[in-house]
Amino acid sequence: MSDAITDTGGNPILYVNLSLSENSDSVVVAVLIPAKAGMKLTTDVNASASVMARLTGSGATFVDIAASPIDLTPWAGTTVGFDLKVHSNAAASLARLAMPVRVAFS
Repeated sequence: MSDAITDTGGNPILYVNLSLSENSDSVVVAVLIPAKAGMKLTTDVNASASVMARLTGSGATFVDIAASPIDLTPWAGTTVGFDLKVHSNAAASLARLAMPVRVAFS
């Protein structure tokens, strides 16, 4: 099992370029993540935007993975699908952001 976050075709995702208006959501990006015990899906806190995620096919509400990282332990040893989207907050001016999404040991 590779350690790379990939698209649904198995291609590693290096970056996703998005352009958003303030107070809006991006398109949903489906990714596959190799799950390991003790690891979490997370990102950095940023006042301008949030990275949101949910289990693919769950129909669950998206959660902010900076505020509430997703524990991957229940899926350890498997590759699990997640839906990701970015929500932009109110902005006083044009902003360019880098929002790293990563799997990290907690």
